[in-house]
Amino acid sequence: MNEQQVAELFRTEWPRIPVGPAPVDAVAARAGRRRRGVVRGVVGGVVVGLAAAAVLAVVVVAQDDDPREVRPLGPEGPVVDNPVDVSWAADDVLHLDRTTVRNDAADEIEAFIASHAAVAEGEAYGVVYVDLEGDVVHADSLGRTRRIGEAAPERGVVAGSLSSGWAAWVDPSGETPELVVHDTVEDRELTRQPLPDEAPADDAWVTTATATAVDGETVWVRTPGGDLVWEPGEPLRESPYADRWVVGAADGTIVTRSKDPGDMTLEYGDADGPVTSVPGGGAAAVSADGRYVLSQRRDGVGDGTDDPADWQVHDAVNGGSVPLDLPRLPAGDRIEQAAFGAGSVHFVLARYRGPVSAEPRRWQVVSCDLADGVCETVLDLAADEVGLDVPLRLAD
Repeated sequence: MNEQQVAELFRTEWPRIPVGPAPVDAVAARAGRRRRGVVRGVVGGVVVGLAAAAVLAVVVVAQDDDPREVRPLGPEGPVVDNPVDVSWAADDVLHLDRTTVRNDAADEIEAFIASHAAVAEGEAYGVVYVDLEGDVVHADSLGRTRRIGEAAPERGVVAGSLSSGWAAWVDPSGETPELVVHDTVEDRELTRQPLPDEAPADDAWVTTATATAVDGETVWVRTPGGDLVWEPGEPLRESPYADRWVVGAADGTIVTRSKDPGDMTLEYGDADGPVTSVPGGGAAAVSADGRYVLSQRRDGVGDGTDDPADWQVHDAVNGGSVPLDLPRLPAGDRIEQAAFGAGSVHFVLARYRGPVSAEPRRWQVVSCDLADGVCETVLDLAADEVGLDVPLRLAD
């Protein structure tokens, strides 16, 4: 495309492109990037069908001979019921509250969603996700998508807040890694903070920087040298928890674990009050209102215990636990992940053919009401409906 054609494209297409303030530096992209589309339906039990293909407009902007691709919002998705009241991803399809979003790539293995986090959007929610090509994409509650950055294509690399709509991740593409914080409500990048580029110790189990939590307008990022905290108008500062890692935070409730890999306990509480210790060592999460804390007990590093009793929900207000009526699992089956919803907690179950089976035969989501602990299976999919090589995932 020559310069005259670029100018003509700008003139004819600009009035029809719904673009807010464009964070150009945040959305540097490679030439010839694939398009993104939206599909109708959810896999298993709900109507499945492809939406009409929609090619998104691409505006190429010259800036000191550095071409940038600014991607406007894509089209809305169709109205589709989600049987789970939280977002989930299976294969290359992301399921939101009322629609689904699909990565449409020439090489489908690059389309799988590696990590995603829910972000606030009025009474609804959107998500920020990272795919296996390293694109960071904001998908709003209507299924419209916009690429907003770049991150490592791994699990757990993006953190989000349901109170502020902020998302955070680490961009490793430059000479030094940078913490990126993006406001999805106002669609603008808030900051890029260079992170210490220090080599981890030989025995360190934290080797790369990762954004671990966004609590309103407080962002926690883990580095090999320790946790750092960023807040608006302030430089990065060291975490007040010198001997511990922050693993979750929401509405003032902070969950930490020891930097000693042999210490399996979790601690939770607010920044200024007393803390409560509970058995941990595995997964951990905080509900969006800060009231409930999820912990997974493991007896040691590499312990593969899959007893549902190892998953506990703790009430941060009264210090008690919430009994859950989770199903018993036969040998070989296991709980892969858990995440909070609104007044609920959801578990991903992998059902195998036996204790030595290498691949699951079914994926299920079991949802539990935190008011009474009653649990029910709300999603039950055969493995080939999900994708044999990619697990069903809730938000990280």
